[in-house]
Amino acid sequence: TNHHYYSVYMPVVTIETWKGKSVEQKAKLMEGIKKAFVDIGVNPAGLTIIIHDIPRYNWAKGGEQVSSEE
Repeated sequence: TNHHYYSVYMPVVTIETWKGKSVEQKAKLMEGIKKAFVDIGVNPAGLTIIIHDIPRYNWAKGGEQVSSEE
């Protein structure tokens, strides 16, 4: 059933951050997120974490582009 699918592949955590974080920083972030979910009883085998690296020139705050440099 679909219930089994969701119990195995949920939750999904999506993080959008500025490009430039190191692989080590991302690994530390993912480990912290996993720990937080384990602490509330979530089986880590079902946890999916997705990190989107967004260049600052593709990001605007207050309607203003954060950076125009590539």
